[in-house]
Amino acid sequence: MLTDWLRDAGYFTANVRTLPAALGFKGTGKTDWNFNYEGEPFDTDNWNELKAGQPFYAQVNFSETHRKFKAPAKVDLPPYYPDHPVARKDWAQYLDAAMDLDRKVGAVLKQLADDGLTDNTVVIFFGDNGQAMVRGKQFCYEEGSHVPMIIRWPRNFPAPKNFKPGTVDNRFVEAMDLAPTTLDIVGVKKPAKMQGQIILGDRTEKSRQYTFGARDRCDETIMRIRTVRDSTYRYIRNFTPETPLLAPNNYKQTQYPVWNLLKQLYAEGKLTPAQEFLCQARMPDEEIYNLEADPHQIHNLARSDKGEDQAALKKRRAVLDEWIIETGDKGREFEPAEVAAARGATMNTPKARQP
Repeated sequence: MLTDWLRDAGYFTANVRTLPAALGFKGTGKTDWNFNYEGEPFDTDNWNELKAGQPFYAQVNFSETHRKFKAPAKVDLPPYYPDHPVARKDWAQYLDAAMDLDRKVGAVLKQLADDGLTDNTVVIFFGDNGQAMVRGKQFCYEEGSHVPMIIRWPRNFPAPKNFKPGTVDNRFVEAMDLAPTTLDIVGVKKPAKMQGQIILGDRTEKSRQYTFGARDRCDETIMRIRTVRDSTYRYIRNFTPETPLLAPNNYKQTQYPVWNLLKQLYAEGKLTPAQEFLCQARMPDEEIYNLEADPHQIHNLARSDKGEDQAALKKRRAVLDEWIIETGDKGREFEPAEVAAARGATMNTPKARQP
């Protein structure tokens, strides 16, 4: 665990659930690790124990932008959603939930200041997944892969290389970069086994040309999707194209109103081509989108006969193939059928396809 490395460096570690009562809310204490861990990952879950004087690492998790949402407002929908009261209400509630999250983050930052800790504390704000909407979270489109990240550097320490307050940094960063960067900030050498890159300071590593993403079985739905993104294109490989994007999934069917709305309107013939794409019985084997010309990823250039589009496709296909091999992608072999069944998967396990 990252917190084990930090504890060895003299840091007190916390996954905060209990915040000062005056704030009127708590942290979720979310972990959701995809592995078994024996030991004590954190020293406390209480905010008030951070003031003892020992250097600390603390995380505070909130769930507002996951599900369930609250009140609606006026919104502009992306083109892959139908302009329908159900879709407008769901999108508005998602945006309102983000505003409520913003309020809580502000309250935590104020508490940090009230405790006299602001000028000595690096603050990193980021999301753990993309939009909790259809085509967002658990999908490999931009909406499911691009998450917010804001870093605030404390006044009592010189700003590191590659940090300029008040600016936007357009380098590609993956969530796993935060672990080696955090260790480097506190003076711990990056462990050799870490694939993440240091993104701040004198030991900043070479910027990525590409960033990658993956989706395997989520909940009871078995899929294998891989994606690579660069400054212009997003390429997606669907290794299980026979599994539709709206395959049966209890979590989404019960918590994503647009999920069921799309299926209803599709059956009634009331969707545009961009909206119908999500309802197809089969996914395309490959997708590639020019994000500059097509930020909503509507026009799949894998079907284009233009030479430049085919060249872009061939290049990103090769980049993804190389990444799959270099990282030892475990998704090349599906979990045993009995394991998937024990976790609620009702579909037949597809055959893995290489690479």
